[in-house]
Formats: sequence, C-alpha cells, structure tokens
Amino acid sequence: MQSDDGRIYKASTEPDAQIFLQEITADVGRPAITNIEALTLEDEPIESAIAQFNRTGAMVFVTGQLTVDGLETSGLPRDPYQFPVIKATDTSITLEAAPLAIVQNKLREEFATGQLQVRVINSSSQ
Repeated sequence: MQSDDGRIYKASTEPDAQIFLQEITADVGRPAITNIEALTLEDEPIESAIAQFNRTGAMVFVTGQLTVDGLETSGLPRDPYQFPVIKATDTSITLEAAPLAIVQNKLREEFATGQLQVRVINSSSQ
C-alpha cells in the first residue's frame, strides 16, 4: 500500500506488516492485467536494465536478489515505519515489491548481477 505522500506500507495479517488487517472492504474498480517478466542482470547497470518496464499508466514492482561490489547504502530508504522494499549490504541487494521509480532513483547506475522478477500492472481502459 502506498500513501499519498509516497510512503510504502505492508498491509496483511503477517507479523512483518506495518498495518495489520482483520477485514478489507473495497469498491470494484476497472479490471487489471498483471504481466510478470523475468530479468537477468550480468554485471550491468540496474537502471538501464529495468528502464524497458517504465510504462505510462502502469504500476511496476521489482522483486529479486542482486550481487554488487561496494554498494553505498547510506542513500537507501531506512524509515522503520515503512515496509523495507530495498534491503542492502555493501555486496547484495534484496528487492521485495519495490516500486520501479524507487529502484531507478535509489540504485541508478549501480552495476549488478542476479535475477529479478518485474510485475507490470495495467488497468484496462473500459
């Protein structure tokens, strides 16, 4: 769940959630189509590898594990009240449902090797 100010929270019944759910009420909206694509990086810049998924009107989320050399982690989000979509050490990055814009902004030209799964969610125009 993303708030109006861009903060990200996990809403579920799981113990790692920031918002615990007992009941969900929703309005039916437009149908959505989700495409899941696999992406392999071989020591290449993260931003350019995922740029192909930057699609107008779509919600795009990135999940996976990457290996890097000497990552500077000080610029990564560390708000303890938000869901940690990016977890990193100086040699590895774990992405979990990370919005594409955050990955592009925070990891820019970092060279990485590994596997990613990209979910592209498009609402139909009906």
